[in-house]
Amino acid sequence: MRSLHLRTSLSFLLGGALSLALSWPLLHAQTDARPGSDLPVDYARAQLALAETNLQQAEGMNRRVRGAVSGNVVSEYQRDVQVARRHLESLQSERVENEFQHWLIRAEANYLAAETQWKSAKAASAKARGAFEPLEIRRLELQAKVDRLLVAQGKSLVAAPRDQQAAWQLEVLANETQRLNEEVRRQQQPSGYYPYYY
Repeated sequence: MRSLHLRTSLSFLLGGALSLALSWPLLHAQTDARPGSDLPVDYARAQLALAETNLQQAEGMNRRVRGAVSGNVVSEYQRDVQVARRHLESLQSERVENEFQHWLIRAEANYLAAETQWKSAKAASAKARGAFEPLEIRRLELQAKVDRLLVAQGKSLVAAPRDQQAAWQLEVLANETQRLNEEVRRQQQPSGYYPYYY
């Protein structure tokens, strides 16, 4: 199940990179017109369909076997659907500034997920001593802090020039890539398993 979530995360990460690449030529444009191509909208529709399918699969597994997919993982899938839906809506809107709003929503979803993981690990360790090592709890806390500060930085750039917004969007992608790499490394560890979702 974690590998399914990892694949979904990777698809959203790649989708973000494509979205940024497609909007890059607009950075210095003096017009509010959207590109004539429907590729970004079609891609966003496909992302939404994938996110909805992943959520349906997780919910279906839980209908067949109660608790097969943890509540936190289901919540992550629900957030993925919400972010994908808002992104599609922003692309279908005539307002160019909605593209940056999508990135803010995406960064906020990352922050909420990180905060949930940290608080879940902290609560689990309080109930069952040793459920998470202290350094793991500290790492999760710091990831949540990084994500919170990234959201604050993004909110401060709402009225900034597009090149500053694009630089922040690249920071969001770099942060997501780092998190994905960390999860891949953890899955490859032969011992010392750290449950990521509780």
